[in-house]
Amino acid sequence: MSTPDRSPKLLEIAGRIAEERNRLGMSQNEFGRATQTHRNTIRHYETGERKPAPLFLAELQNIGVDVSYVLTGARKASVRADLSGNSIELSPEAIADKVLAIGDKRSAEYRLGLVDVLAFRLEGKRIQCPYKAGTPEFDAYFAGNDRGHFQWRLMVEGEWKPN
Repeated sequence: MSTPDRSPKLLEIAGRIAEERNRLGMSQNEFGRATQTHRNTIRHYETGERKPAPLFLAELQNIGVDVSYVLTGARKASVRADLSGNSIELSPEAIADKVLAIGDKRSAEYRLGLVDVLAFRLEGKRIQCPYKAGTPEFDAYFAGNDRGHFQWRLMVEGEWKPN
């Protein structure tokens, strides 16, 4: 059996598919179910052993993947979040404001942790904690990170709708 020809461009696309899957917080199995693709095929796409099929790319778009980024390496200004069938442009800050508006008074550090996780999930921005370990600010920031991950799951599963 011969080794498949893996061009640098194909390997870049493969890496970005894996990156987007991780941004969405999905395993290869979950990603496969969401795109109606076998997990082994997902693995082949992510290693550059196969070129992604057009229908696979269309399914990626449907689950919130920035397909333009996958293909070109350039992100859109913002990723459209598909929330319960309603395509709504929401920034991480706007989502945090909506989540924390209903009697949930938290510290600025907590809110920043929540916003940072949502920015990572929606826009691929790296998360860097600005606080020193062992401080109350550090603890609040990571509590906000946990809330951000929880909020993301609610959004992906369609259990959270912005008002």
